[in-house]
Amino acid sequence: MKRIGQPEQRKPGRKMAQAGRQEKKGRQTGQRENPAKRQTVPGEWLYLAPQGVNAARLAEALLGQYEIELWEEAGVIEVVLGEKMSVDIEHVDLPPKDEVTRKYVSDNGCTEVFLVTFAAEAYERVLPVMKRVLTQCGGLFCGDTEDFTPVVRL
Repeated sequence: MKRIGQPEQRKPGRKMAQAGRQEKKGRQTGQRENPAKRQTVPGEWLYLAPQGVNAARLAEALLGQYEIELWEEAGVIEVVLGEKMSVDIEHVDLPPKDEVTRKYVSDNGCTEVFLVTFAAEAYERVLPVMKRVLTQCGGLFCGDTEDFTPVVRL
């Protein structure tokens, strides 16, 4: 592991913030949903990148703007946004049977796929990180949802 940027004391063993897919019970049962409780942004995203983008390249793109922890051999970076708030970005190989995602990646001119996780309520703080990556590396971010929405691109 390489720590890049400003060092910060962190507690070991903290759990990765993840938010599941949005449930739509209110619509199915006919009950009205409370808009304050409704989650509109997923906590799991995909970053679709052009060929040659890897964790080291992502860390380089964010260097100087954010504190980064890089596990180059594992293809993982953690972008620290504050105490107990971070974005985890992990290079993944798509399962051979995931033809829908493979087609979406290809249709968008990309070859590399990263799983991006963060607490859904942190979206506004994560958006500048996404835009910095897109400016420096290209590609797009999309929700890890059935229809790949929402989408963030330049």
